[in-house]
This record gives sequence, structure tokens and C-alpha cells, in this order.
Amino acid sequence: MNIDTILLDLEVIKQINEYDKLSVINLVGSTRLAVDSCKYTSSITRYYYNFNRETTITYLENLTSNIEKTAEFLINGDHSEECETINDALLSALKGLTNLKITYNTDSIIVAKLTLIINKFKTVSKKLDNCLTNTANYINDYDSSSTSNSETSNAENK
Repeated sequence: MNIDTILLDLEVIKQINEYDKLSVINLVGSTRLAVDSCKYTSSITRYYYNFNRETTITYLENLTSNIEKTAEFLINGDHSEECETINDALLSALKGLTNLKITYNTDSIIVAKLTLIINKFKTVSKKLDNCLTNTANYINDYDSSSTSNSETSNAENK
């Protein structure tokens, strides 16, 4: 799963409102998420297209695993711009996952699985944030050492 696919899925998750549901749509060659807004006909539509919460949770668990792998790759490769993009998307998606928990509040297993996914999102976000903080500190340290080296050289030249 590439970064753009992850970002697209996180953007869809971000759009979930209270009592909305998430659908996994199987297209030829790909699988996508879609928000199924709370409507009177949504139960019929979900039944007809075989959209169900177990498939959705499995997709979210796989997405979470891919996010964790991608975050490790970005952190180890020092890709700070991508780290920031993924981190922002993760934080935005948390609200949608929380709303999904409200939708399924009577299903304790689904709520527990969503809680685990939310906790993993938060853990990955902290790792990405630490990477960004460390990168910013490194840049600041480098800038200040370059500045002091320049000032020392200028003082020696006088």
C-alpha cells in the first residue's frame, strides 16, 4: 500500500460523522473505503452490497498495520515531510474513528477493536511526532553550530 492510498483512506475515515458507517468497496484491482451516511435506506443498500462491520474492521486493521510499516519506513529513512503529512492525516482520522465507535456503541467487540485501532493510531502519531521533533532539533542544532562557526571565523579573520 503506497502513501497516497493510506492518505486517501485516512481522509475518508476523517469524514465519518456520528451514526455514519464505513463501507469497504471491492473494485476490479483495488479496494476502497466509503462513508455510508445515516439514511433510512442505508440498511437495504448495505445488505444488497454485502457491506458489513466485520469486513470494515478487518480492512481497518490491515490499514493500521500498513500505516505502522509505512511510518517505520519514513522514520528510518528520515522523510520528515512525509512524516508530517501522515501524522496530520492520522490525527484528523481519529475523530472519524471515534464517531464510528458511537455508531457501534451496542457492539462491544467492534467498539473494543476500534479502541485498539485508535490506540495504534495514537502510538504511530507519537512516533512520527518524535521523529519530527528530533529532526527539528537537529536542524536547529546544525543552524546554531553553523552560525557560531561563522562568527568564530569572522572574529579570527579580523
